[in-house]
Amino acid sequence: MLVITRHEAYVALLRERGIIQSGGYKVVTHALPEDVKGKDIVTSGLPVDFYMAARSATVVPLRFTQKMRQEKKELDLDSCRQIAGETIKFKLVALE
Repeated sequence: MLVITRHEAYVALLRERGIIQSGGYKVVTHALPEDVKGKDIVTSGLPVDFYMAARSATVVPLRFTQKMRQEKKELDLDSCRQIAGETIKFKLVALE
């Protein structure tokens, strides 16, 4: 499993929710669609071409407030819990 995030608290939240388990994932802060090709990915949100390349996707969206975006502070686990949405698992397939 490939976790794409720059927030350590997001990784902690994923572990807390049982989405990832110790030793069963790799964290990267940046990726390209070719980096996720055929892999199971976990993220808070990426462009569609990443989901098309991945084998499957698990998304726990983070709903940052305007103030959080402006301050650009590192998230702590409590803040991450407050802004995290429900877990969505899917596989995106092009119809044509």
